[in-house]
Amino acid sequence: MPTEVTVVNLSQSSPPQIEAVQAAVLRYLGTARPPDLQWNPQPLVLALRGVGANLEEDEYLGGLIGETLWGYLHVRLLSVDQALRGRGLGRRLMEAAHAEAQRRGCHGAYLDTFSFQAPDFYQKLGYEIYGKLDDFPQGYCRYFLRCSLVHGKNQDSE
Repeated sequence: MPTEVTVVNLSQSSPPQIEAVQAAVLRYLGTARPPDLQWNPQPLVLALRGVGANLEEDEYLGGLIGETLWGYLHVRLLSVDQALRGRGLGRRLMEAAHAEAQRRGCHGAYLDTFSFQAPDFYQKLGYEIYGKLDDFPQGYCRYFLRCSLVHGKNQDSE
């Protein structure tokens, strides 16, 4: 063990240095849990792929990035190309993510979004706001939402 430990800001460092710090943090997170739980988040990545006369082969036009862990789906990012919005593709991505999460044994889902993004979209999908951070960024707020993946149950009754 080192005799001295200091705090070093590596925010502007090279990707390998940042990845090394992330690996160290994840090593600790893997042990900071009850002994009966394993730290094994499983990636869940869905893509909107366009193929057609005006599109390059394998052109990705949006998607969903998340993971499942300990019975929950965490939706990190969701986006649909501006030109394709309003066609129900975001809903289809969310429904596909929910279905895959249920297949993996998940009973709930959670995410966060900003007031200038899509809180209403998620609420129409059955998500409820359980937290709010005002003035993040200034003049807006960040919402934290959750939903049950078990039909007929709300989060508070689980």
